[in-house]
Amino acid sequence: MASIFSLTDHEVFLLTCADNEGRKSGMIATWVLPASLLPDTPRLMFLSSPLNYTHELMLAKGSFVVHLLASDQFGMVPQFGLHSGRAQDKFDNIDMVCSNGGHPIVQGTCGWAECKVAANYDMGERVMVVGEVTSQKCFDNKKALTKRMAFSSLAPEVRNQLAEKHKSLGESSRKLYRKFL
Repeated sequence: MASIFSLTDHEVFLLTCADNEGRKSGMIATWVLPASLLPDTPRLMFLSSPLNYTHELMLAKGSFVVHLLASDQFGMVPQFGLHSGRAQDKFDNIDMVCSNGGHPIVQGTCGWAECKVAANYDMGERVMVVGEVTSQKCFDNKKALTKRMAFSSLAPEVRNQLAEKHKSLGESSRKLYRKFL
């Protein structure tokens, strides 16, 4: 059965975090949304897997950086989406600087926002995280990367690897969801 969500084409975001010991990680997210209409209190929200290493670091540190990837950064999808930061340095060969909070800020994006974790809501298979924006920078001369654009730009074997990872994460998520009920 087709889903109405198959008709959407979400922007691709990269969330990054570094803990107090200097361990850093990053993850790809497509469920990032503004969470406030008030310009003087910008907030955002996103969904994350409680099994994700970046999620673990982010909640322990209490802050993170979210980047809107630019259309030419499709190669970051497999780099930050296929393997765990527990097993490898995802930032190898990535041009970056550190935020005031010590988190990686990846260069060349459409922009970034450093956030303090304001709340998180456990939904079993996912955690909804609300971030309070503490600083941000926008580069409006860039075009945002979308999910369809990223997948059409990647080699078929990389798309297959991402599809397999998505399938295996679905099984892990099912187990978390059952525990939540």
